[in-house]
Amino acid sequence: MARPYQERILSESIVLRKFSQRVQPSQLVWHRDSENRIIEVLSGDGWMFQRDNRLPVVLHEGDRVRVRAGEYHRLIKGDRDLYVKIFKENKQDEGGFSYAAAQAAVRGEKEFSFGGKKHPVKMSKEKAEKIIAEF
Repeated sequence: MARPYQERILSESIVLRKFSQRVQPSQLVWHRDSENRIIEVLSGDGWMFQRDNRLPVVLHEGDRVRVRAGEYHRLIKGDRDLYVKIFKENKQDEGGFSYAAAQAAVRGEKEFSFGGKKHPVKMSKEKAEKIIAEF
């Protein structure tokens, strides 16, 4: 079966995905992933995320959803194309780590999670903005 999204690989641990508003709901199947992930919603209206045995929740721009390895979940189709950035946590390449640190720095946070661990934010907001612009 064809995948219900288009994907652009940014690094070993970060991918961009686009789910079209024209995707058939039957293509958005329950599934499990082999690694922990953080899904960041970049844009999309009316899409929902559902975990096994839970009610669906509406996704909004800027939301970050953590999905554990092996956890059943699915998307429910919305009204416009959905764009997400997925951070695969078990692959700790420097680009993914730097991007996660940069996001935290821009938000003014003192620490961030990556690879299942907490890390202190040690970069300036200016440097963080440059890193984010590169992605």
